[in-house]
Parts: sequence; C-alpha cells; structure tokens
Amino acid sequence: MQRSHLLFTNSIRSKDTLRVYQYALDKFISHFKLRDYDSLVTIDIKMFQTMVEDYVMGRKSDGKSRSVIRTISALELFCDANDMMPVLVVSQGTHHHLWLLKYEDV
Repeated sequence: MQRSHLLFTNSIRSKDTLRVYQYALDKFISHFKLRDYDSLVTIDIKMFQTMVEDYVMGRKSDGKSRSVIRTISALELFCDANDMMPVLVVSQGTHHHLWLLKYEDV
C-alpha cells in the first residue's frame, strides 16, 4: 500500500468514515485519471486547487452537491495526513468557497 494512503487511512478512526472518505477520494482520483494516491501528493499546488474547484463545480452542476462536503472533508484529511497544503472551505448555504493556504498563512 502506498505511504500517502496509509497515512490517510490511519488518521481515520471510524470504519464508516473511512468507507465514505475512501469512496470520495477514489472518485476524485478516478475523475482526474490519476495513477495512484502518491501522484496526488506530487501535484503542483495551483493545479491541485484548480482540480478541486473544477471537481466541486462539476458535482454541483450535476446535482450532486451533497457529495461535495464529503469530498472536501476527505481531501482536507488527505492533505493534512500527508503534510500538503490544507484546503480551506467556507460554506454559505449551497455556496462553497475553496482556498489552498500557503504554509506561511497557516
């Protein structure tokens, strides 16, 4: 198993949360046709931000906005577990604003 995935799964205590977050992370990775979990860690920060924004907007336009929160939560945990730039999400009703913070901002 890849290190980035091990760090992610070991940071989750609940089996139900693991199942939901794993599904959301897998959907994100397959949507962008990434090779594996480790390739997600190596993506340029600006590219990652664009990918997250595009994915969220796509899910919302497909009428699947309920899954957006789960995906963002899974990505936040994956980023945190792998010392990546954290994803900050500010929600206002059905509007989700995404930012990737620089390390010096945190």
